[in-house]
Amino acid sequence: DAMRMWRIPIEVLQAQSRHFRYVRLCWPLPWVGSLQSTQLSTLDISTPVLLLNMHLLHVNPQLSKLKLRFRDKVAYKDVQPALESLSRLTVLQLSSLTLDNSDELGGFLDNNPGLQELELISVQGIAGFQGRPLLHLTSVYLDLFWSDNLGLVQLFRLCPRLESLTMFAVDVPSELQEVLHSHCPKLKSIGCLDDADLALDPLPEAEAVSWIKLPSQLADLSASLQLFTDKVYQALLGQAASLESVKLDFRERSRDNAFYTSKILGLCPKLRHLHITHYQDDDLPRCLDPNLEWFNALQKHPTLNSIKIWGFVLDWQPGNKDQSYEDGWEDSDLDDDASEGGSDQEDEDEEHSGQGQGQGQSEGDYENVLDLGESEPDGGSNSRRAGHLEPENKFLDQDDDLSNSNQHDTVEHQVYATLQKSKVPWSHPVEDQEFIDTITSQGWTFEEDYDLRSRMHPYYLISKGARFIRNQIFQGLEGSPNLSKITVGGFVYVNKGRTPVVATNP
Repeated sequence: DAMRMWRIPIEVLQAQSRHFRYVRLCWPLPWVGSLQSTQLSTLDISTPVLLLNMHLLHVNPQLSKLKLRFRDKVAYKDVQPALESLSRLTVLQLSSLTLDNSDELGGFLDNNPGLQELELISVQGIAGFQGRPLLHLTSVYLDLFWSDNLGLVQLFRLCPRLESLTMFAVDVPSELQEVLHSHCPKLKSIGCLDDADLALDPLPEAEAVSWIKLPSQLADLSASLQLFTDKVYQALLGQAASLESVKLDFRERSRDNAFYTSKILGLCPKLRHLHITHYQDDDLPRCLDPNLEWFNALQKHPTLNSIKIWGFVLDWQPGNKDQSYEDGWEDSDLDDDASEGGSDQEDEDEEHSGQGQGQGQSEGDYENVLDLGESEPDGGSNSRRAGHLEPENKFLDQDDDLSNSNQHDTVEHQVYATLQKSKVPWSHPVEDQEFIDTITSQGWTFEEDYDLRSRMHPYYLISKGARFIRNQIFQGLEGSPNLSKITVGGFVYVNKGRTPVVATNP
């Protein structure tokens, strides 16, 4: 009972609600009809609550964004008349809806010719679409199964200006690509959803290639693939002139994944985002393969905003209180599978020397490269700065007895004080001091460590392998004027003083 919890008097709510522009209601208000909003632009509501507040649709004909969640066996026909009274929607999201009639949504969409974005989530029973063309619809997001919506393909015959399609690329109707090719000539963004909870298989190579080649000018691609094969690379190469965003997740590790990643970046002059990740498992190699030319083709890029490289090696390794690496961890035996794409050498420092591999400077020489960059203003106050991460139990000694709350507070205070005095961000080794100083002078800051709260060991540091990849990225992309975010594993570095470049594709 949110209103009673907040102790908002009914008179105040009724008087002030007329000014509301955005309303989100998941549960009924304690007073029916207490909302008197007449200037809404966005309404996010569940159907049981909507049934008690139907007047919100009737008195807000200017409503432009509607998110409607079907719950408690409320049928579409129960709200259909009120929904069809709306005529100015530009964004529509329907979730958990089961339809009984093949064309139940036709009239609703016909009444909103200015619709620009359509999202259907967990919807079932779409047997067909009829009606006028949706001349302004540019984005369709489908988080549903095609087998439950056999007539959904007909929607795309009504979308001549569709630019973006995001969907589960599983059991896709055979005629879908042909319909898109014939009726959606402006399509330039393909997103293939990947839900690990559903154990969906990655796109097979042939299907991936066909989706990449489908648009006349592909700008954005997001998909889960088995490997970065040569055929996939060649298909992307054919779209290199128009590509602006490439986000790929690979289920298997391969040297080709890194090799083609670096080449794609160098061959796409408009690229703004490059995100390459590997499926996370416990067998990631701890060390880099010394024979692998990691991203040695990286160079200054005019439009790149963000790069994310995740899963080529384990992101972190055990450390000590003084933020030094724990001895002997790299010398552990690795099985054959875990070593694929990794190294069996015992001394990882030797691996990173890069001698004879065309890799440029080692970690120790990296300062010679970074000194050339131009300084950028350090903006933003929301990032986690060095020495200011919130202390948690994971930072404490495993031998500490924290059963007593006072002792726990004392130890936690000591750890926090230690973090404040640290010259490098937590999760970084002392060897990173010069690196942190250099990137800080250029406007960069360490923002966060995604895995920090999930670790069991009291002290974990970014691994040597992840640092090596990170340093190569900073080295190769040095001077890129729009680069504002670099993610390696779970470690994120940002430059908030830079303004992202705007998409240029028509």
